[in-house]
Amino acid sequence: MADGGLSFGAATEGYEEDPQAKLCNEVCVEVFRVLQKTKNPMISAEKGQYVFEIGAGTGGTSSFVLPTLDANNTRYVFTDLSQAFLTNARNRFSRFPFIEYAIFNGDKHPGDQGFNSHEMTAILATNVIHATMHLASTMATIHVLLQPGGHIVFNEVQNPGTLPEDLTYGLTDGWWMLTDCERRVTYPLLRVAEWCTLFTQCGFKNVWHTPDEGEIFSQQAILVAQCGSLAKPTYLGVDPMPRADPNASYLITGAVGGLGLIAAIILMERGARHLFFVSRRDKVPEEALHFYERIAKSNAVIRREKCNAADPQQVAKLFEETPEWPACAGVVHAAGVLSDGTITKQNRRKYEEVFGPKVHGAYYLHRSRGCGLQKLQVNFVMSSGAGFCGSPGQSNHSCGNMGLEGLVDFERKLGLAGCSIAWGAVAQVGYAARHHLADHAGAVRFEHAWACIEGILSRPFMNVLINPSAWESGRGATAMRQLIFSGLQGRFKKTGFRKTKAEVAVESQEVEERTSNKENLAVQGASNEVAIMAMPEVIDNLKQIQQTWAAGKNLSGFSMAKTVGKLRLEKSAGSLPRRDKEPPIAVLGQSEVY
Repeated sequence: MADGGLSFGAATEGYEEDPQAKLCNEVCVEVFRVLQKTKNPMISAEKGQYVFEIGAGTGGTSSFVLPTLDANNTRYVFTDLSQAFLTNARNRFSRFPFIEYAIFNGDKHPGDQGFNSHEMTAILATNVIHATMHLASTMATIHVLLQPGGHIVFNEVQNPGTLPEDLTYGLTDGWWMLTDCERRVTYPLLRVAEWCTLFTQCGFKNVWHTPDEGEIFSQQAILVAQCGSLAKPTYLGVDPMPRADPNASYLITGAVGGLGLIAAIILMERGARHLFFVSRRDKVPEEALHFYERIAKSNAVIRREKCNAADPQQVAKLFEETPEWPACAGVVHAAGVLSDGTITKQNRRKYEEVFGPKVHGAYYLHRSRGCGLQKLQVNFVMSSGAGFCGSPGQSNHSCGNMGLEGLVDFERKLGLAGCSIAWGAVAQVGYAARHHLADHAGAVRFEHAWACIEGILSRPFMNVLINPSAWESGRGATAMRQLIFSGLQGRFKKTGFRKTKAEVAVESQEVEERTSNKENLAVQGASNEVAIMAMPEVIDNLKQIQQTWAAGKNLSGFSMAKTVGKLRLEKSAGSLPRRDKEPPIAVLGQSEVY
């Protein structure tokens, strides 16, 4: 600190003048020179280079790379989490007119931060990727940013457990905020081999890295990899939902309340022939009678039973196998009750009354299924928008719905089917319609509700908010509601506006044409597939530098342009064994999933 502000002088000197840091930065420079000189058939030369630096900080690596870039054919984005670093960089790099400055968080989806997908030709990061919470998720974010065929250039510290790191970064909370403990079991840093495995699993190929040996490169590694081609998108057809199994049964709790009957009709239209309706009172409300009559007049077999979802024994009996009733292949959980009251009038009994059928009931359904959970085609719960933006007098209801969505999220992490809709007030059917709570412009239209249930049953791995008034409530007068809205809105996909079939058809045709052009270009250039290779003579020269370093000699006598300039792009022979068969572990571009 100096004069009440941040001082970047000492940090800049350490990151740029230190011989080890200088060597690694100059290796990065040579990598970028090779990338610029090589024709990449998957990237348009007309658009030029689009370089994106993550966590640029004081600009240590930027100061080496920027002077080597073509100012007339380059777009460079300098990013960091702190505005202070961006302000410092604007002053320091003002002579480079092609730089843009932006806040960027590698733990969040690029689309939520204002960045378009698949635009960057190269992504640079120095000692920053390991600081993210989940490496596979961060690589998924990078995959979204990169064009097919684009490159990542990582300059990463890789010597875990050393005293300097432990006594500096190791004493901060941020150093240990990782969540992928299955990959980083004891320490936040990875070795070169572990980075290469991560790249392969996340869809990157043609990996090159500095040799993992010697005084310098055993501690700091330069890793380069190429982004794989985008998979051709599969568009939903006229009948996107999988057919229901006519030889299985489908259990619906709270079935006769309205929305449960809509789900039953949709399942029936898809082929379901055995519907199991359970509810506390087993009484169809008046506004839902015509829905039930439609099911009753069909050729589907209906089984109705009274059941309190808050009772684990009653729930367990629902899954007892009987010869006359087929096994369960789907569960729709729509049970729930309200017990409203201001926060001063809420108590344990009121919370348990609400949590019982909704949250505990969902858990009892999960537990009672046992191993059968893996066989479920449908596992759909009906939540409420109250869990998203709160609801006056319904603190218990709000908490219950957040718990319900948490259970669904847990099931998805186990690899099971799990989806939910957080409803607003639905018109014409359900509790809100019966009590005249949906008689306003912000209510969910009935036809919209029907379409949403159809849509989510065709994608059983997502959570969706269906509440037109939620977006306005987030900008309301109360500061707490604004805070909740700003913190959670990125978890949901905004809905409510539907395109016509003609618009969808035109867009689909345009996307198919663009995809076809990219694939043809990739096939034409397949024989010249680019890969950065670690040539033997380059490794020998790097070893010579390391030996000089170990002997305490001055590194300034070495010209990196001569030493590392032999890096070249050749046909893919692979300096590392290819492991294309490893399954990807990161789902890309699904911002609606949380």
